[in-house]
Amino acid sequence: MSEEFISEPIEPISGTFETTAMTRGEPGLPKRFKWRSKEYTVAEVLKAWKELGPCRSGGPEKYLRKHWFRIRADGDLEMTVYFERQARSKHQNKVRWWLYTVSERKKMKKMTAICGLLCSECGAFIATQNDDDEKRAEVAQLWSQQYNVEMKPVDINCDGCTSDSDRHIGHCQVCEIRKCGKLKGVMNCAYCEDYTCQKLEGFFKMVPDAKKHLDEIRSKL
Repeated sequence: MSEEFISEPIEPISGTFETTAMTRGEPGLPKRFKWRSKEYTVAEVLKAWKELGPCRSGGPEKYLRKHWFRIRADGDLEMTVYFERQARSKHQNKVRWWLYTVSERKKMKKMTAICGLLCSECGAFIATQNDDDEKRAEVAQLWSQQYNVEMKPVDINCDGCTSDSDRHIGHCQVCEIRKCGKLKGVMNCAYCEDYTCQKLEGFFKMVPDAKKHLDEIRSKL
């Protein structure tokens, strides 16, 4: 995704500040704000961190200077905003919230696995398509706990079930349903003359949503 450097003030909408942070003596991220006369809504906080800076009097101490937030706003926009604990000048005494960068998230194409799962909703697929190392780390930690195996961020690379690339996550490499679909040359099992087969019946017992998705596709053929 392309990222544009902005460095312009934003105007928080009164009454929308996140109050929990404020009880800790920290700035409350506004849920809505204006930038260039347009109002934006914070849909999700992707990351938050703090920045320390040197003493402005020349001492050796470090002081908290900025509170940073990486947010998703209004659909496909990602923004980096920050709060300055000390105003830049007397003329800007009330200007504390700033927009640092704006980028547009890559729109993910919907991909259905041969078995009916949605690859485009899988964390590994999303991390790979966005080349997002933070997402890779998040997925690796989650799957390590869920499946009781050690997974590292470097293991989280997948271009989806139907892709012909060499990047596929774990089970995709040995999946019998995937092998069968590839051999028959079908987009997914909904297009197969043998739908539903014995392989799928066992799989559907574990993942009923995959059957719902394939049934929906088949009903439109």
